[in-house]
Amino acid sequence: MSVDLKVEFQNFFEEIELLDTQQERIDSAVASLSEYLGKCYDISSSKMYTQGSFSTNSTVKPTPSDDEGEYDVDLVVECVNTNDSPD
Repeated sequence: MSVDLKVEFQNFFEEIELLDTQQERIDSAVASLSEYLGKCYDISSSKMYTQGSFSTNSTVKPTPSDDEGEYDVDLVVECVNTNDSPD
């Protein structure tokens, strides 16, 4: 019995791929946090960006046992001035 790897991979991908509603939830959270940080700390939006699996579009669904649907999104905020020193 042969295995069609294309079909198996597609099935696997569909199991881990984020749904549109999940992607929208993450996008909304990132936008809200960025807006909050920008207002509270006067940080330009150009100084904030995501990295990791979210920015490379490789975020996966939480496990089915995770009722809260938590996601790990890395938000980088550049807040060092050019005049700052390591001291």
